[in-house]
Amino acid sequence: MLEHGEWRPTAEGDGRTAGFHLSSLYSPVGWFSWADAAEMYERAQKTPDLMKGFVNTVLGLPFEEEAEAPEWQRLYERRESYRIGIVPESGLFLTAGVDVQKDRIEVEVVAWGRGKESWSVDYRVIEGDTARAEVWAKLDGILARNWPHASGHTLPIPGDVRRCRLCNPGRLRLGPAEPTGELGPGRRRRPAAAYGGGGQGPRW
Repeated sequence: MLEHGEWRPTAEGDGRTAGFHLSSLYSPVGWFSWADAAEMYERAQKTPDLMKGFVNTVLGLPFEEEAEAPEWQRLYERRESYRIGIVPESGLFLTAGVDVQKDRIEVEVVAWGRGKESWSVDYRVIEGDTARAEVWAKLDGILARNWPHASGHTLPIPGDVRRCRLCNPGRLRLGPAEPTGELGPGRRRRPAAAYGGGGQGPRW
């Protein structure tokens, strides 16, 4: 099989470089036998991690994780069209999530409705050294504003720390004159600090 095989590119290239995909099943005699592959496959049937390694390293293919997820077409059909910056008709209250890095603050304002339905109302990136008060003043301006609602009214981001702001301090540098337990220089608002982490379930 290998003696009479040839490489046949199936994609257009630049004429100088080429890449090929090859399974270990094409190994020359004496290198890696099909019997070895079959034995590895049988062992991998019992352990998902072994099967992932078999698919990646022996078959040379990407491994698809098994997980419960909505079928893409049904998810796509549920999409909605609404203007960024305006709370949709079904939005009942707003929250803000803030990610703090050394050179910027990123904030997303999210509207929430019944049944935990949510809409991303706006996403802002505030560039600047987060050890400086003026950067945080810009964040205050976003958090303090009233956001237009599709009904013609406006919605604020509530001041209740339990509902309004979830802040990941990230690489925040705290100044020496800052009050203990507050985020950012001279903070008047008190967001809830949170750190990301792997795994499932709440982290308190």
